[in-house]
Amino acid sequence: SDFFTHIAECARSATTRCVVPAGSPCPDVKLLNLRAARRRAQRIAIRTDRAEHWTVHNRIDAVCRRQARRLRRNSWSGVCSSLSDPRRRNRAWPIMRGLLNPRAPRHPVLAIAVARGITEFELSELLADVFAPASPVSPSVSSDTLGSHHPALPPSAPTDAAVSQQLACLCDAEFTEHELARVLNRRRHRSAPGPDGITHSMLRNLDDDQRHLLLVAFNEVFSSGSLPDSWCTATVVPVLKRGKPPRNLTSYRPISLTSVPGKTMEAMALHRLQWITTSSGTFPPQQCGFRPLRATADAIAAVVGTLEQALHDREAALLLLLDVQSAFDCLPHAAIIEAVCALGVRGKLLRYIQAFLADRSLTVRVGKATSTPRPVTTGVPQGSVLSPFLFNLALAPLTECLPKQDDFAVRVVIYADDIALYVRGPTRCLARVRNSLQNALEAVAGFLDGIGLRISAAKTEALLVHPRASERRTTRPVTLHGVPIPWKTHVRYLGLTIDHRLKWNLEVGRVRRETRRVEGAVRRILARGTGSPASFAMNIYEAMAMSKVHYALPLCGLRPIQWNAIDADHRRVLRMCHGLPRGSRVAATLAETGAWPASLTGELRALYHLERLNRAPDGAPILSQLRALPDSRVGSLFDMFDSIVVDSAHEIPPWPPPHQRVPLPIGFELPGVRSKRNTPACAIAQEAAARMDQDLAGRTQFFTDASVLQDHSAAAACTAPQLALKRQCRLVYRASSTTAELVGIHLAADLIRESPQVSRAAIFTDSRSALRQLAKEDRAPPLAERVAWSLHSLREYGCDVALQWIPSHVGIAGNEAADDLAKAAHDPAVPLTTCADSADSARQNLRREIVRNHPDERTAAGSPPRHLPESTLTRKERSFLLALRTGSVWPAELRHRLRGALSPLCHDCGERETMAHLFLFCPALSGH
Repeated sequence: SDFFTHIAECARSATTRCVVPAGSPCPDVKLLNLRAARRRAQRIAIRTDRAEHWTVHNRIDAVCRRQARRLRRNSWSGVCSSLSDPRRRNRAWPIMRGLLNPRAPRHPVLAIAVARGITEFELSELLADVFAPASPVSPSVSSDTLGSHHPALPPSAPTDAAVSQQLACLCDAEFTEHELARVLNRRRHRSAPGPDGITHSMLRNLDDDQRHLLLVAFNEVFSSGSLPDSWCTATVVPVLKRGKPPRNLTSYRPISLTSVPGKTMEAMALHRLQWITTSSGTFPPQQCGFRPLRATADAIAAVVGTLEQALHDREAALLLLLDVQSAFDCLPHAAIIEAVCALGVRGKLLRYIQAFLADRSLTVRVGKATSTPRPVTTGVPQGSVLSPFLFNLALAPLTECLPKQDDFAVRVVIYADDIALYVRGPTRCLARVRNSLQNALEAVAGFLDGIGLRISAAKTEALLVHPRASERRTTRPVTLHGVPIPWKTHVRYLGLTIDHRLKWNLEVGRVRRETRRVEGAVRRILARGTGSPASFAMNIYEAMAMSKVHYALPLCGLRPIQWNAIDADHRRVLRMCHGLPRGSRVAATLAETGAWPASLTGELRALYHLERLNRAPDGAPILSQLRALPDSRVGSLFDMFDSIVVDSAHEIPPWPPPHQRVPLPIGFELPGVRSKRNTPACAIAQEAAARMDQDLAGRTQFFTDASVLQDHSAAAACTAPQLALKRQCRLVYRASSTTAELVGIHLAADLIRESPQVSRAAIFTDSRSALRQLAKEDRAPPLAERVAWSLHSLREYGCDVALQWIPSHVGIAGNEAADDLAKAAHDPAVPLTTCADSADSARQNLRREIVRNHPDERTAAGSPPRHLPESTLTRKERSFLLALRTGSVWPAELRHRLRGALSPLCHDCGERETMAHLFLFCPALSGH
């Protein structure tokens, strides 16, 4: 703890704080002179009160206003045009938020202080009482009650003595340098510090000696089981919940800013806990939140697909969305510790989690005021690294509590504290279907009561999807604690509005209103052609508007007319950003701007969700459930998906525990070579030779390379000049260059494994992207994970392997030989590899399949037109050329011949203005 205090003191002493004024005016001499002349004219007019003097004043005032308006426009244009600068792109988001919400207060929580007439400090005290009540809101639970629930977890107590010893060693082993480096490299570069003022950048910038001291301090905390006081104190910032009134105390979500060193240690502990849950299969597939390769789309697809299939089959479907009262804040610590113990965690790791939950306190910060500390006796802090995992662990047995003997199986999906129960059945058995849902609700409520949580009947929503809409008026509602939950005409689940007829008009209308607001803000930053470039404005629109379109709508069965309306909105923004007329041709507009229709992109996103689920370790049950819904939107996509992804996923052996895993030595750079483009080839070759002959001396050299043809057929090769070995292979499916490079590295691993005389090896490749994927290890794509595991397994054979990036085509003999072998490997006589399958190139092949439906024939054929540059053309010139290329504007000769224009001549050079003249011969455009 003394070392952490030393870091905080050094940070405070090395930090200089300055307050920048709210506005720093840049005076304009012309405007100052005009204002002085206006004041003189005003004084003369007031003194004489003659009409001609007032006329002079009014004219000067008009000139002054025009000059001020011109300055404001120029200033705004300068700000907008600077947003495309990579160093200032972060400024675009607050500017866009200000344009979208011009009247939103910066600190909405102060509305409570204004309404009640209290100070900021008194408001912070009120919020502290709400966020940390004196007595726990959740009911107390006994250890016997908790123990009756958590045996429902999969048996995590290992029976194998070796595995049991491995788990015990993981719980008590000290953290290693590799674990610390892995966490520091993966954490976000920009994040808010905690009460001690230490940031992630400070820890990341420590040198090797200081980083070793940091690791020693972490291990002292881990061994003692006692956390520093600064780690147990959180600064809470109230954040207004979406759609809630700002004057209500309960409308704010407490976001905790905790100590960054504490978060770093939480991340290392979390990595170990995730390894345990992955090895034991603790989490059920129905838990979708805060887990690798899982997302809200899994829950939405399961719920919406079931409802759509039921409506298609003329069946009834019931949906129940449960609202858990203050789930993160009211979960008892005893329930969390019981869940962790059921996982098999013991020793130091268990004591650390107990210390993480115990003796916590918070202070609420409102403006410049901070409340007095409040003790926290329940819940997990929202904003810490361990909180989502511990909450998921406490709720993991919920799926096992559902009744199994009912006539109709009730399914559940869980995303954090959002729990959805749904069931379907024939309309003639609606009463029995409703009884099954009632039994499931009572079982879930009993489980949540047993771990100290409670469902709010007032906020729980129910939806009945029936072929006859009037049935919701006569069907008896389900009840919770004796309170009936009425059937609603529409509900909101994970940001998606679901109506009882599944027409999706409400959700489409809401999304289109949001996109129109973003369209207005984008029009503002374009500044009538003098602001941000067209490509940057479109990127902003895609990020802030189309992301809402593609969030859940691709998983819903929208009608063609609804997608047509969304496509029209998208094309309107395209034309606005690129300066095209409103009536430009659809296919040419999309092709020349490099855009896809929103409906086509939505279909690709839905297929990407299936591909992600196919890669998830526990995604098979969800995929099987979706396959059983062939008439739903998601179920209808499996025909295309199965035609492209025809292979089953490879089974990867389990990774060793985090503390036993040493990362691969990977060199991504060459000393003195920042980029291949700006460095002479001879200098690059010299640095590469120095790297191979000095830093990697004594290692057997393996060179790998790949080749991808225009039809995307791929081949890979590896050569070892010192051993006179070489190997080639062809990929079965079309693949990207990165995939082919990974196959080449896998060939090198096979050669090393087959060469027992090699004890130290160096693999050289010219693909940085392949090396970056290998560095992710267990978080990499499947092919990269298999290759990384293969390289790790070579250490068990006593071979030390290092990987190094070298630029291609700079005169390195081994690299050139590997390149020639890769090009020659396209020969049909070269054997096919089983290392890469269709799942490894699924995303690229899905995209190639979808692009065939593009409205433009050139883009659909895989040969899109070359885009016009933005840097060498003015906006007016680029818009004119785009209009010509899309056929929206006719040249003068065509206008003169077909419409009787006055002159067929070019206004720049006087020659006949034809399309060929404009693109090839006009001197005004010859430089472009």
